[in-house]
Amino acid sequence: MNGECKSQALSWLRLEMYHLQELSGAEAGRVENHLEDCEVCRSCLEQIKQAGAELKPLPRIQLEPQRPGWFSLAWITATASLAAAAILLIVLKFGWPDQLAGKLPPQKIAYKGGELTISLVRDRMGVIKHEPEAFMTGDRFKVLVTCPPGEELYWDLVVLQGDEIFFPLNPGAVLSCGNRVGLPGAFKLSGQAEAIICLVTSPQVPDRTSISRDWLESVPADTVCRQLRSLPDR
Repeated sequence: MNGECKSQALSWLRLEMYHLQELSGAEAGRVENHLEDCEVCRSCLEQIKQAGAELKPLPRIQLEPQRPGWFSLAWITATASLAAAAILLIVLKFGWPDQLAGKLPPQKIAYKGGELTISLVRDRMGVIKHEPEAFMTGDRFKVLVTCPPGEELYWDLVVLQGDEIFFPLNPGAVLSCGNRVGLPGAFKLSGQAEAIICLVTSPQVPDRTSISRDWLESVPADTVCRQLRSLPDR
C-alpha cells in the first residue's frame, strides 16, 4: 500500500475478502471501523472494486487430439462475477511433462539496470504468509512485483497447473514499477497438482495465444516464475 496507514494496515487480501462479502459479521465490522479512519486503506479498497476480484470456476471443455502425440487446445472465454474482463482458460489433452519443472525461469532476473521480481502473499483463512512455498485448496494469493522505478510494463499472469493453463487476472492498465507493487486483483488455487505462476512482461500487451504446451521451453526473456507444491486438504 502506498502512503501511511494511521493504524495497523489491512492486507490487500483482507480488503478483497471484505469486498466479496466473505468475512464474518464481526470481522467485517472491524474492517469497516478501520476504513472510517484510514484513507490509505479506503484507496486500496477502491482499486479492488475497479479491478474486480478472484477467478471463478469455469466449465472445462476438452477436444480429442488430431492424432496421437499431438496436444489439442480448447479455448473458453467467460465473464466471471466481479471480474473486469473475460478470463481465458486453455485445457490441454495430456498434461505438462514433469521435466518442464526444471526449466522454469527464476523468481528474480536482471532488468534494465535493476531487477524484475515476482513475490506472492497467501491468505489462508485469515492467516497471511509472505513468500509461501505451498498451497491448499481455497488459498487466496496476491502477486507483488518489484521492478525499476520509472519503468512501465505491459504484463500478464500465467498459471500452469496439472493439465491446465489459465489467466486469473485482468492485466488492465500498464504497471508502474516500484518496490513490491501489487497486481490488481487476486486469485485462488485448488487441486492436487503443483502450480507454476509466471509473470510475463513485454513492450506491448502479451499475446495469450502464444502460450502453449511448449511455452516453458522457450519462455520470453522478461518472465519470472514461482512454483508452489500442493498440500493435502484437511
